[in-house]
Amino acid sequence: MMVGVYIKDIRLYHQVIEEIKRRKLDYIEIFPGEDDKDLIVLTDSPGIFKRYVIVVEAQSAVRSVIPRLYGKEKFHEIHIGIDPGMRVGVAVYGDGIFLEELELTDTYDLRRKIEEIVRGYGSRNVVLRIGKGDEPNRNRIINILFGLYPIEIVDEYGTTSIKNRNTEAAKKIAMKRGKPVKGRMEIRARRGEISEVQRKSRIASNNLVTISRELARRVVKGEIDLEEAIEMQKKN
Repeated sequence: MMVGVYIKDIRLYHQVIEEIKRRKLDYIEIFPGEDDKDLIVLTDSPGIFKRYVIVVEAQSAVRSVIPRLYGKEKFHEIHIGIDPGMRVGVAVYGDGIFLEELELTDTYDLRRKIEEIVRGYGSRNVVLRIGKGDEPNRNRIINILFGLYPIEIVDEYGTTSIKNRNTEAAKKIAMKRGKPVKGRMEIRARRGEISEVQRKSRIASNNLVTISRELARRVVKGEIDLEEAIEMQKKN
């Protein structure tokens, strides 16, 4: 099975091709009437091809087609490894197959990213595995993600000497069983962290809102995300 592309919307076409190339996937361009028996076609035109995925957003569409390249409708299990730190490394595996990696500079956006990833691949069996090190950031990430999917804390031994540590360590973490997390972690919000979250709320709201210190404290502790805090502040 191979990816075919037939997209009439020029902007969407270029976004899909860029995402396919980023993932180093083989693809061909196909047109109505051509042989598509060995293809799964990414398209914005339904009903033309035998097997196709309607593209609304490029990254999500490409994610949804990847399991089919391995002969699966969906992956049975998704394991997501997270290396905590100032730069958060994330690695994603489906049924033991490496799928993607990313690096985030802001933990407050992590929950939304995880939701996008899982929604794209479509699996219902998801485990989040977080490295044991960097306790303050680890606990904050656990609180941000708690209740979304099962979480395990993984011993990071053997990852500290890895080059490109953030994402490479996340790959090791994703494939290693850990200790299940049973509840939220206790976090003490520091003054500087609260001020930084307030600053980010102004940026995220285009200078329309500065969230209160109490809402910022809840964001730091992982009780709510930044987007929720901004919406709550707007209602006050």
